Amino acid sequence: MSQHKKGKGSLTRHIFRGVIILSAGLAVVGLYSSWKAAWWPQLTALISEHPEYVLSPGDLDLPEGPPWLRRNIPLDLWEVMKQRGVTNTLQPGISELIFRIAGDHPWINRVHFVRAIFPRSVEIRLEYRRPVCLVAGTSFAIDAQGVTLPAADLREGNLLLYVLVGVQPTSAVLLGRSWPDGRVIEAGRLAEFLGPIPVEKGFAYIVPRVTFRPLEPDDIVFSLRDGQGRELFWGRAPGREAPGEPPASTKRERLLGQLQTFHEFPLHRTVDLTLAGNALGR
Repeated sequence: MSQHKKGKGSLTRHIFRGVIILSAGLAVVGLYSSWKAAWWPQLTALISEHPEYVLSPGDLDLPEGPPWLRRNIPLDLWEVMKQRGVTNTLQPGISELIFRIAGDHPWINRVHFVRAIFPRSVEIRLEYRRPVCLVAGTSFAIDAQGVTLPAADLREGNLLLYVLVGVQPTSAVLLGRSWPDGRVIEAGRLAEFLGPIPVEKGFAYIVPRVTFRPLEPDDIVFSLRDGQGRELFWGRAPGREAPGEPPASTKRERLLGQLQTFHEFPLHRTVDLTLAGNALGR
């Protein structure tokens, strides 16, 4: 009987000890949870705001802008990052956030990758857009894809550009987006294909004309014009040639040949580059 009572007492002591240990454990967990709820956010904020991790424009490592571009691209990116709260390298997904911010900049054509480097650096590899044409009567330039760019960002005299005439400005134009007019987009393709030689020779004006309505890319033809009214009729943009129209490479050869003797052109006359022999038009 005494042995039975002894065994029962031992079991009771084990249970009582277990209850005490469990209670102590729960108390520790409770204290930790209370501490975490009260202090963890403050600790996290303190760490994230530490100068060692907070970014500045000088911490953005990206390719130097071209000499004809006066815009401070790192500062632009930093201003948007600051507005969106992307300010330190400890933030989750910071590389993806900066990737999207850079991709929205009108002067950035393509972002290859973004990599945050601890404690405080961001490597950005990208390609800039290059303008090929100014749109007369507006404050915009375009690249070879007809993407709208702010002409005020260009340094004067550092880049030879064509001038597209005959296009009316519209409120639908958005920086960094394709111009909502097929004539402008096709003119960008043509300007890129032609290169700078016609501009150097004075034929800097691209003049579009629409052959049919409603407008389709194949219905747009172009001429090049100088400041004295001489005109070289080019035809459709490269790759848009109509049946029987010479390919762009042939027309460019004819164009370069004509530019050697363009001073002999009668004023206010047109040379048709789509015709063999470069027939003189009206």
